[in-house]
Amino acid sequence: MHPRRLAVQSTPACHDDAAPSRRSMEETRILATRYAMLPEDILLLGPTGSGKGHLARYIHDASRCSGQFLSIAGGQLSESLWESQLFGHLAGAYTDAKSRVRGAFEQAAGGTLFLDEMHHWSPSVQCGLLYPL
Repeated sequence: MHPRRLAVQSTPACHDDAAPSRRSMEETRILATRYAMLPEDILLLGPTGSGKGHLARYIHDASRCSGQFLSIAGGQLSESLWESQLFGHLAGAYTDAKSRVRGAFEQAAGGTLFLDEMHHWSPSVQCGLLYPL
């Protein structure tokens, strides 16, 4: 079972000093509430620091998702263990795998998996995510 909602962002930092207006923030909240009721996955784009994580959390909280909200930041994935971190592994899958470990996709099943700052991930990690996304 995969997460019902999948929020992903991959936009590099932008140095725009324009703050959002109260009206645009209210419009965003209304749209987010509507999208939270849809069964489709959601792609959030925007510069670093623009509040995508807050918006993803809002959408999760406004949805009917029964699972948890799980956020994985770009720097949290190890280049050598990313598959295990995202997809899990069974005991004995590799030398130090002593027990079964649930990956992020399984942990977020029925909830939200927010993959943040994907542009920091190596091309091999990004390619490895093409199929599940």
